[in-house]
Amino acid sequence: MTTLKDISKATSLSLSTVSAVLGGRAKKLAISEKTIEKVLACAEELNYHPDLSARTLRSSESKIIGLLMPNIKVEFWQNMILDLQKEIGKYEGYILLSALWDNRTSIKKCMRDLLCRKVDGIITSHAVFLPENFHLPVASYDKEPSTKFDTVLYGKKEALEKSLAYAVSLGHKRIALAGDAEGDGNKLFLELAPEFGITPVIQEKEKITPLVDESFYYRNTLLLEEHDGARPSFVISLNNLTTLNILKRAAELSLKVPDDLSILAIDDSYIYPFLSPAVSSFIRSEEGFPRMLLQTLFERMKKKDMEQKIIIPEGKLIERNSCCKYNKK
Repeated sequence: MTTLKDISKATSLSLSTVSAVLGGRAKKLAISEKTIEKVLACAEELNYHPDLSARTLRSSESKIIGLLMPNIKVEFWQNMILDLQKEIGKYEGYILLSALWDNRTSIKKCMRDLLCRKVDGIITSHAVFLPENFHLPVASYDKEPSTKFDTVLYGKKEALEKSLAYAVSLGHKRIALAGDAEGDGNKLFLELAPEFGITPVIQEKEKITPLVDESFYYRNTLLLEEHDGARPSFVISLNNLTTLNILKRAAELSLKVPDDLSILAIDDSYIYPFLSPAVSSFIRSEEGFPRMLLQTLFERMKKKDMEQKIIIPEGKLIERNSCCKYNKK
């Protein structure tokens, strides 16, 4: 294994100079560009890789970011974790250590596992479970601002408001909300209904465990059936599994999309453009939640005394073919 001494000998430069260049301190110490290039070229030629474990022992950093999130089988959450893994590669030397909890794994145990590995900071969707005296930098992804930690809001209210405004602009009045796996969407939807002058349709909440019970997503499609002689003409779907089941249930009921039923999905999916009809969607963050979370966390790690940050991302409507103006029949 190549060491700093090997590079020092090969370049005829001092060990301190080689260490400064490969440790990212060259500019600070006013080392010339020619010397920097010489060291980097030699390091590449000799296939040098820094000993991160040794570096951790010498410093107070572990270069590990902990991820504390639910292990839920929904494309949005799976993509969130995958994108965080990709995004962490932009931060040299850092890795992401995931601790995903579900009904069989205690969130507190996952948190203890992360802390035992001396993480430098934590990204979580459930900061409410962290103690108030938690000492590490945290970037929280949640529906409500944390009382203590930096938070990137996933903006369900903003998404519903803009989705409802779009539906109403097309003349729809009887509008349904499907896929309320988290339990708070129905309440918010009903609160917004008078403001938009609509007749809201929701699936009654059942005593189930949405994290593991995938049949939940199909039961949400019951709201497409006639109630008091009427069906909703517009459905807002909160996740991709519910969207697919809504499309399936519409076909079973001989409802044509979008002529008989318009569908708008909150959060885009790679499959939506390829469906027939292609599904319109509302993206809650154009910039991407993973990028915003990591940027926020690293800002906090560099400046622990900065003011608490609450970030509300800008959303964007993507119009495809699954929505049309209301056709009264």
